[in-house]
Amino acid sequence: MRNAAQRFSTILLLTLAVALACAPHRVLAQLQFDQWSALQFTPAEISNPLVSGINADPDGDALRNLLEYAHAGNPKVPGTSPLPVVETACDHLALSFTRVKTALDLSYAVEVSHDLIHWYSGDAFTELLLTIDRGETEMLTVQDRTPMSSLTKRFIRLRVTRQPVETGLRLWLDAGARVTKDRSNLVGNWGDGSGVSNHASQTVAANQPVWIDNAINGRPVLRFDGQNDRLNTIVPPGADDFTLFVIAKTSATHEIDPESITGTAGTAGQKYLFGAKASGADAGAGMSLGTNGLSIYEQGDSYMPPLAAFSGSVGSGAVLAEVQYQAKRPTIHLNGQLVRVGLTSPRPHVFAPVEIGAGDFGAFAGDVAEVMVYNRALSIAERATVEAYLSRKYALHIIPEVTITDPPSGSSFSTERVDVHGQVVHASFLENLVVNGVRALVTGDSFTARNIPLQPAERHLSNRRHRARPAP
Repeated sequence: MRNAAQRFSTILLLTLAVALACAPHRVLAQLQFDQWSALQFTPAEISNPLVSGINADPDGDALRNLLEYAHAGNPKVPGTSPLPVVETACDHLALSFTRVKTALDLSYAVEVSHDLIHWYSGDAFTELLLTIDRGETEMLTVQDRTPMSSLTKRFIRLRVTRQPVETGLRLWLDAGARVTKDRSNLVGNWGDGSGVSNHASQTVAANQPVWIDNAINGRPVLRFDGQNDRLNTIVPPGADDFTLFVIAKTSATHEIDPESITGTAGTAGQKYLFGAKASGADAGAGMSLGTNGLSIYEQGDSYMPPLAAFSGSVGSGAVLAEVQYQAKRPTIHLNGQLVRVGLTSPRPHVFAPVEIGAGDFGAFAGDVAEVMVYNRALSIAERATVEAYLSRKYALHIIPEVTITDPPSGSSFSTERVDVHGQVVHASFLENLVVNGVRALVTGDSFTARNIPLQPAERHLSNRRHRARPAP
């Protein structure tokens, strides 16, 4: 009789996914791909993306530069990268691989599958068996938790990915990485993966959130109790111009106040996922999230108004919430869709949040899986890249935003944006119109359509006007 290893078709897949990223094992913030590339290639080679680009394979060994970087190989010498090895251990598949501890922008994840279509990772599916320290690298052995004898087929692979947008990232918290917890899963420190060590921490055990595994698409979260759970970062990750992304879910409603640039409406009824914190003439931005909407409040001396307030269904499932400040004016996106453009702050400066899970006047009851904050206003293309990374990671349905600049009368436009289900979105439209709830807008010199339902077929929109005008 064949043994368990012989009864299985063992497949190792090295997966390159440059547009996606997480950092489940980041330890040292010393190196990024561009820095590594500068050490490996001459200035002439750096200027040639066919040699030094992340997808290039200059030594022709079928390992692109990203994987050479990830496995401490020499991109100019074939066969120098220590490739992952698949083996069996006591009726379980196991995979051993080399990880570069100093690689700031890389993520390594061992994934398992029974059909090569659905892949799973994390503590619920795999376990770390062995770590061998080799200085700036380490050898890891990760085992599949499912016995081979319980299935007819089983597959294992290593996915190496790189974070989506690097420039300006000043806070990156992932519940699947850099979490320090006790035996009760209370979290005292949530390590920052941005490279600036802006960690979120809480020393009082009674105020620590709980780490929960397998909560959103098989991935862990930090659960905040809505009472006093709160983590504090060291410094604000941005001011006046910044972009915040968060994956969260809640089952509680919150109070929605009319937008204003004066008053203290934010002192009661809010569920602050991010606490607003500042004093004096300046302001700190905070976010209150409920199943019935999302609001951005600013806090300062005798000042706590909602500058942007979205009233509408958020639901009790996981959502991608985005807040972008540009020239001190906030906008809100939910699952990629622009839902609110707020008021411009009258304060000299507006600082990004430093509190997670609660503020001085309210606490968030729910789960937080990932937080990313940039110290600048990202472009539409950059936001789309981050949205794609987060939506695929947490299996969210993202509604894209499409922009046309100076559209001529009668023109049509097709976007190449692809949603999480692989559907290509095509939008053809002319100017100010509403068709089946779909609205086209003009913002400055850009023509933007939003609320476009995602579907495989092309949607054509038209009207009889000849000049692009702002939608009311």
